[in-house]
Amino acid sequence: MGYGGKQAIRSGDIRRFNFTGNGSNTAFDLGFTPATQNQLIVTVNGLVQHYDAFSVTGSTLTFTGTPASGDAIQVTAVVDAVGVAAIPDGAIANVSSLAVSGAATLSNTVAVTGAATFSNNVTINGSNVAVTGQMVFTGTSIDAPIKLQVNNSTQKSVFWLRDTNLVSEYTIDLGASGLVEQWHYDASGWKPKIRFNAGYGVELPQGQLKFPASQNASSDANTLDDYEEGSWSPTAIANGGTGSPNHITQYGRYVKIGRQVTLQCYLVFTKNTMSGGGLAIGGLPFTSAAGQPFNNAMGMWYLPGGSPGYVYVSLYLDAGVTVINTERLFTQGIDSTQNNILISELGPTSNQYLAFMLTYFV
Repeated sequence: MGYGGKQAIRSGDIRRFNFTGNGSNTAFDLGFTPATQNQLIVTVNGLVQHYDAFSVTGSTLTFTGTPASGDAIQVTAVVDAVGVAAIPDGAIANVSSLAVSGAATLSNTVAVTGAATFSNNVTINGSNVAVTGQMVFTGTSIDAPIKLQVNNSTQKSVFWLRDTNLVSEYTIDLGASGLVEQWHYDASGWKPKIRFNAGYGVELPQGQLKFPASQNASSDANTLDDYEEGSWSPTAIANGGTGSPNHITQYGRYVKIGRQVTLQCYLVFTKNTMSGGGLAIGGLPFTSAAGQPFNNAMGMWYLPGGSPGYVYVSLYLDAGVTVINTERLFTQGIDSTQNNILISELGPTSNQYLAFMLTYFV
């Protein structure tokens, strides 16, 4: 293992202190305050003491045990060792941490198992710098926290991150495309998940773009902020009347893209206890936007046993509601006055069928 410490240019000030044990005293005053106990070499009767045999607080050295009466105690202190020479090539290998306050040039392999802190520019001329812990850049004079440059036009990747569990990696490629990629690893191997390309923008090689479950709405007209697919349960309502129907089939699907919602509905029900008012459909998955009334669509209402048996209906959605109103448009082959489909028109026990699609804004 190479030596990663400081190499003193001169020895500095060396001080020695002699004490004699009395069988009870464990604390001895050195007359100065060491920066650390590692500055001290302590011997008792000529035997060097391990660092856990004593401690230093301020100017006081305290033994863990009690020196015997007559023990010869000598403390040698290395003080004011100044000046640090350049660390020679190959002197840093497998160090636990590294801190560089000035400019650093790394011309060969450097392995750091702890944190590496650089407070100024770092130039890497070698082939490999391995940091198991963190690499932290704290300098304020550099124009970017991390600036990577490869002086080789044929080099594929200037920046590459991969976790040790082979789950994901990030690459930044050189060249006119300015390609940035994120890859994911699964049982079938590495797969590109997303690409940012200067030529054609964002690419999704796996074909999936996920939005959050709760929309983060944007007021920008050019920002797509939501996509959702789901089901809803259409319900027959006596709008302005009373009672409830007997639902037999309630099928509804929707797709929401930004503010636009497209609904699909197939509803089968009987009149049951419904009385008075007009037929409406409730249960919409999203409330219609304020200030945008009359979102229209066309549907079909089937009248069992009637003539001709079905009616085209107009469906309209007012602003700020979750209820669709129905309005008779015309009967097959016979013009009819436009009016609401009334609950009184529904047979008391026969199945009623209503199918439509509707697009509205939220």
